[in-house]
Amino acid sequence: MNNRKFLAIFGYGFSAVGRVLLVPASSWIGVFLWRVFDRIGKGVRTAPRDAMIAESGVKGRHGRSFGIHQAMDMLGAAAGTGIAYAIISRNSEGFSVVFFYSIIPVVIGFGFLFWIRESKENAQAKTKQI
Repeated sequence: MNNRKFLAIFGYGFSAVGRVLLVPASSWIGVFLWRVFDRIGKGVRTAPRDAMIAESGVKGRHGRSFGIHQAMDMLGAAAGTGIAYAIISRNSEGFSVVFFYSIIPVVIGFGFLFWIRESKENAQAKTKQI
């Protein structure tokens, strides 16, 4: 597995572990631990994910690739809010059920990372001798 893909999988996995920790959280310490795991995961995954997006797009049209990523991110946020509202309005158990169901898109997205293949020429670090 190449470095970018490994770091992206590690970062998304770290955030997924944080989501699992949020379900049983009953105090501020549990929520704090979730935020710590989520932020560390985001910090680890963002740069390699952006590099993979940049190299997957057509040369000279990287903005389109990042625009699609941003649009899907906003669509997921809007749809997730609607789904969370529907779950809360039909369920008396509160937010813990919503946090439990939020694991589903994380697992689906995590699965897509295993499906992605990095190009061999761009995945290796390009270093110059000094």
